[in-house]
Amino acid sequence: MEKSESTVKKDDNGTEVVATQQNTTEIVEHAEHIPQEFDLDKVVRLAEAQVKALSKVFEIAIKRLETTDWCDQQGKPYLMASGCEKLMPLFGISILNIKSRKEKDKDEKGDYYIYYYSGTFQWKGNAIESMGACSSRDKFFAWDKYNKDFKPLHDVDETNIAKASYSNMVVRGVTGLLGIRNLNWDKLIALGVDRDKCAKVEYGKKNSTVRNISDAQKKRLFAISSSCKVSNDDVKKYMKETHKIESSKDITMGKQYEDIITWIESQKK
Repeated sequence: MEKSESTVKKDDNGTEVVATQQNTTEIVEHAEHIPQEFDLDKVVRLAEAQVKALSKVFEIAIKRLETTDWCDQQGKPYLMASGCEKLMPLFGISILNIKSRKEKDKDEKGDYYIYYYSGTFQWKGNAIESMGACSSRDKFFAWDKYNKDFKPLHDVDETNIAKASYSNMVVRGVTGLLGIRNLNWDKLIALGVDRDKCAKVEYGKKNSTVRNISDAQKKRLFAISSSCKVSNDDVKKYMKETHKIESSKDITMGKQYEDIITWIESQKK
C-alpha cells in the first residue's frame, strides 16, 4: 500500500506531531521523557509529604483553639466561627470575592427569606469556593418556645440571619481549606480538647444538654463589651429582646454566646 505523505510539526508544548493527508495524527514520544514509573513514585512521595504536612497543620490548629470554640452536635464535634476566625490569621488565610444575596419566598406559614454568602478562600496557593446560608426560619433565631411556633417575620432580627450566613461560609471555607472537616472526638481529646466542657446540642430530644457559659466566659463577655464601650444595660436589652434572657448566667455555650459576642463587637463605638 502506498504510504501517505506526512509533515512534522510541533504543538504548543514542544511535542512533535506527525500529520498525514488523511487528517490523522500520531504523537511521537521523545526518548528523553521521564519514564512513567518514575513519575508515579514522585507523585506518591509528594502525596505522603502532603499528608504529613496536613497532619501537622491539624495538630497546630487544634492546639490554638479553646474549648468554647467547639460544640458537640448530635455526638459529633463542630468547629464554630469563633474558632475559624482564630485560625485565619494564624495560617494566613484570606477571603476574596465575598458576595451576598437575599432571596424571598413563601409557604403555608407565610413569608420568609434566606441569606446567602459566598467567597473564595485562599491559603498557600490553594483556593476553594465556600457558601453559607441561613433562613429566617432558623429555629435558633426564629422559634418561639412559648408559643411553639415560628415568630412573626418582623420579630426576627434580620442582622442575625445575615451574620449567621456569613459565619457558616467562614466555617465551611476554613475547615475545607485546612482539611479539618469530619473530625471525631477521639482525635480532639488526644490533643487536649475537653469534650465535657463543650456546649452540647441534640436536636429533637427533650433532654438535650445545653450548658451555660462559665465564669471565664462571662468575664470575657464583659471585657469585650467594655472595650467596645457598650453598656451593660444595652447588652441586657439585646439579650432580652433577642434571646429572652435577662442575666449573663442564663447565656448558653455555643451559638447563643457567640451571637451575643458578635452583636457587642458590631456596636463598637
